[in-house]
Amino acid sequence: MNADAAWGGTDGGFDIPLDINKQPRIWLDNEVNTDGSILVKTYHRTHPQSPEFARNEIDNLTNGDPIYIPSDSFVSVRVEMPADSIWNQKQEAPRIAMEEAMMKEERSDGNNV
Repeated sequence: MNADAAWGGTDGGFDIPLDINKQPRIWLDNEVNTDGSILVKTYHRTHPQSPEFARNEIDNLTNGDPIYIPSDSFVSVRVEMPADSIWNQKQEAPRIAMEEAMMKEERSDGNNV
């Protein structure tokens, strides 16, 4: 998980869907497994203190029931990739290739320093 507070805090990095009144539509829990994968668990969330139209009540579901992420929504998860991750290796590859090409060109031009 991304520990930088600018990305959501030391235990953050998640953005959950909000309703039109900016109330959270779901509860979210997560676990970071020993292999580094992240298990995200989502639960139905109601707002009993809100006016009836804004309570997020769904037939046959109660507050805290496991639920899928609503189909018209998404959960954002920000992670900090390890330095040796495939993502970082692919980002680094063009820079390395360019440096190698420049060094090869310098050697062939006779401009060795």
